[in-house]
Amino acid sequence: ARAGNGNRKALFEALEKAPGVPAEFKDEAAAALIDVAFQSDNLKLGKERVERVMADPKASAALKERAAMYQLGLAAAEPGADLTAAVKKIEDAIAKTTDPSLKALGYNVLGDVYTAKGKTRDAMWSYLWVDVVYNQDRGEHLKAMTRLIKIFTEENDGEKVQLYKEKLARSR
Repeated sequence: ARAGNGNRKALFEALEKAPGVPAEFKDEAAAALIDVAFQSDNLKLGKERVERVMADPKASAALKERAAMYQLGLAAAEPGADLTAAVKKIEDAIAKTTDPSLKALGYNVLGDVYTAKGKTRDAMWSYLWVDVVYNQDRGEHLKAMTRLIKIFTEENDGEKVQLYKEKLARSR
């Protein structure tokens, strides 16, 4: 699990439950909690959060679309999942949407699946799609850059790490 996920989780849970918080912020918190579970390799919790969103009649259509994208990623990250078939489902979902934010989420989820399966190079290309093409959604763009920093750090590519750290600092 990544450092800081516990603090993020507590913050998003409080935001999600707080009275008087606008629906769009609650949606962001719900999606972020799914992402935190995914990043913490807690696939069971991620699936439970997705199911809660999908069953909630008050959940917005946009949140349900995001949850469906996460649902594909969580299923693909399961041990023993057919990676080729799972990647095709995620790519099909990305291709079907015209929303650049949902496309960015899709590519980030695809990168997360590749990372979970130990396919770092494929993950890098997915995150680069978000960085270069689908960077309109600030949150998804920041996630992609953060994950690229991690990949380049693992590959001991100090030049790219520095480049992305500077880019990330300018984006915040």
